[in-house]
Amino acid sequence: MRALIVGADGFVGRHLAAHLREQGDTVLEGVGPNGAAGRHQRRLDVTDVRSLEAALEWAAPDAVYHLAAVAYGPDAAADLTHALTITVTGTGNLLGAVERLAPEARVLVTGSSEVYGDPELTSIPEAARLEPINLYGATKVAQEAVALAFARSRGLTVAVTRSFNHAGPGQRDSFAVPSFARQLRMVELGRAPAELRVGNLAPVRDFSDVRDVVRAYRSLIREGHAGQAVNVASERGVSIGDVLQQLVGISGLAVEVTVDPARVRATDPKRLVGDARLLKKLTGWQPRIPLERTLTDVWSDAQMRWQ
Repeated sequence: MRALIVGADGFVGRHLAAHLREQGDTVLEGVGPNGAAGRHQRRLDVTDVRSLEAALEWAAPDAVYHLAAVAYGPDAAADLTHALTITVTGTGNLLGAVERLAPEARVLVTGSSEVYGDPELTSIPEAARLEPINLYGATKVAQEAVALAFARSRGLTVAVTRSFNHAGPGQRDSFAVPSFARQLRMVELGRAPAELRVGNLAPVRDFSDVRDVVRAYRSLIREGHAGQAVNVASERGVSIGDVLQQLVGISGLAVEVTVDPARVRATDPKRLVGDARLLKKLTGWQPRIPLERTLTDVWSDAQMRWQ
């Protein structure tokens, strides 16, 4: 299968490209305007229709994985217009170009569990109401609506995920897990006091390993699923505090933990744990990588990234 990844130079994109190649797919990487171009990489801009059309003509894809979005909540809140332009308009631009130039291609649009808001459910099914409580979640609801409308009204094979938290090597350290790892690494190097400054540790989240997540994405493309949002989740709930304690234990360091009010988000769902039965029914997918291994690999990555 010839696969075009839009947003291939991001955290998930790099892992997805590696997985697809391992599975024997031909991978063409659409990277950001400042990304490195090469034989299998092409710069594109989701706000520029001509750029997208040129990338599709170059790739001639059987599958398109759309990962490009403003993917960090505070970034979306800081510049909502930019977030809407990239996440929502960019998705419409891409799907319109696919309709014109590669209408037989299967498309995956990656969404977020933040669309559910704070539903106070032990396990969240796809049938739960979409009631985002922050601007990032609102942008993902809008993106999802555009993508599913293309599937339902234009006949494109478009799958949409509602992906719960995922972590792994190479993630931007604005996110909680790599932020913890980076702070621990600075302590280990003697560049910071033995104190971690953190946000709210009480929320419970559903963490998958990014390498399991990209397997789920390929499985949805392989099955040709379309027209319905699908949770990608481990179905395991763990508090942010427990994740931190596991990571501290893996590092072997003795540190104090201090809650920094500046890191506490005004809107932070108390529990986001997904029901992945639909994904399993459609594809047979199962998570394989335990959280302990994910955190061990994140710590190893931190030790290599920060010298």
